[in-house]
Amino acid sequence: MNASLNPFTTFTVFRATVIRFFKKFEGASIFHETYNIGYRQEYDQLIADIKEHGAEVQDTNWQYIVVEEMPEGINAQPIKSSERWLKWDDESQEWKKCAKPPEAQHTVEYSN
Repeated sequence: MNASLNPFTTFTVFRATVIRFFKKFEGASIFHETYNIGYRQEYDQLIADIKEHGAEVQDTNWQYIVVEEMPEGINAQPIKSSERWLKWDDESQEWKKCAKPPEAQHTVEYSN
């Protein structure tokens, strides 16, 4: 097939997922809820979108955003080493870079 006619281009995208960690009751394991908020081919563009719409993203009390690089393919799994974390800062009312939270240390695949 002529590559210029191929509608399927090899690329990766960056996926942003908001996360909320919680315990259903005292002493229970930590659970998490997630919601995909967007995809972009460029990491910097995704971060710019998050900053521009930060308050809209936060309006349902999400605690973190994880940005993962996703390869193309059916049932593709995110590239684990590509995780980048942001945490909502109530004082400045914006998402700020942060380390991977302790609650997520044993979590794999944040959203499907």
